[in-house]
Formats: sequence, structure tokens, C-alpha cells
Amino acid sequence: MGLSKDLCILLTIFVVLCLAYSQDYPTYSELEFPQTRFSCKNKVHGGYYADIETDCQMYHVCHRSKDGKMKDTKFLCGNGTVFDQRHLVCQDYRKVQRCDESRKYYNNVATLLERLEARLRNEETEKEIMKAADFEFGDPPTYSEMDMPETGFTCQDKVHGGYYADIETYCQMYHVCHRSEDRIMKDTKFLCANDTVFDQRHLICQDYRKVPYCGESEKYYRIVRTLLKRLEG
Repeated sequence: MGLSKDLCILLTIFVVLCLAYSQDYPTYSELEFPQTRFSCKNKVHGGYYADIETDCQMYHVCHRSKDGKMKDTKFLCGNGTVFDQRHLVCQDYRKVQRCDESRKYYNNVATLLERLEARLRNEETEKEIMKAADFEFGDPPTYSEMDMPETGFTCQDKVHGGYYADIETYCQMYHVCHRSEDRIMKDTKFLCANDTVFDQRHLICQDYRKVPYCGESEKYYRIVRTLLKRLEG
């Protein structure tokens, strides 16, 4: 009887060790994000960056806060997936062979955002936009990061990794939608600095006088999907 019990214990230990060594992808938890040396210094506002020290399961969104400083918001890809810096999406870890080379693709973020912005600006003139929007400037919104407004915006049916202006806040607030470990789409809120609002056409915070079409932002939500498709291509 004692021998059988010992054999069962040894078999259990063997199975646990086999599982531990066969699992070659990271398994961090959103309950306790790992601390690494990544910094948003000299990064692009709105850029996505894989964290090599977490084997790319964690990635960062760098954004400029109201005081003009670059801030870092951390996200985790679900277990079994890691952040693919080339395509800016979470992928099966077996499809992302060279996490440690992610820094080579950091510059792609700036290049792609600049190209998209240039293409969109050429689609129609500012005069045409003003006419279409029939916009009258009032006082700019002044929400606080200490008390983020609650609105009807939802990340349901939105793109993972997409940026979306919140019309109910006159576009001072915007949302980043991302798929969590449990595969549910979650919403992280950001505020543009005072006197600026989120320009859905160019995916950046701009002087509010340059964004007369805030009320029409939903028409430009498709731009997010277009950008991500180009990245995948």
C-alpha cells in the first residue's frame, strides 16, 4: 500500500514537471503587471510597443497626458499569445518567432501613423470639412483625469487595439479597446490635454479649433480598421 502511494506521488510530480517544461510561453496576470525597464521616453504618442522583458506577452501604449508628459499604459495579451510588434496585434506565440527583435520594428509605429495622417489630409481640404460639419466653436471641454466622465461608448464590435473618440465628451476623451486575457473586449480611457480634442481622422490629439467634425467622428471609425489591415499586410 505504501509503495503504491509513493508511486502515485512520483507520477504526480512527473506530470507537473512535464507540463511546466512543455509550456514555453509567458503566463503573466492582469492582477499583477510585471515591472520592467521599458520607458515611453522618446516614443510616439499613441504608439504600441512590445515588452521584450516579458517575452512580449505585455505591451505598452504610450500617450501624452494633459500636462504634456508621456505616460505608459500596460496591457497583457491572453495566455498562449504574445504581442507581434510587426503587425501590432496579439498572436499565437508560435507565430511570433523573434520577440527579442521587436525593437527593430518600433520605428514602424511612427512611420505608419505619419503615412496614414498624410493620406487622410489629402482626401479633402479643411474648407470642405468645415462646410460639411457646419461647426461653430464654443468653449473647449475641460474634463479631469481624476474624474473620468461616464458615457454611452462601448468597445463591443470595435477593433482590438483601436482608438475611438468619445463624442459625448466633445472628443476630449478617447478610448483604446483591447481584448483581455479572458477574451472580453475592454475599454481604457484617455483624456487629451485642455484645449485639445481627439481627432478621429488622424488618430491624435489636436487643438480643438482644428477638429470641427467631432460630432462626425463615428464616420471615421473605419480608419482604425483600415490602419490595422494595412499593418497586417
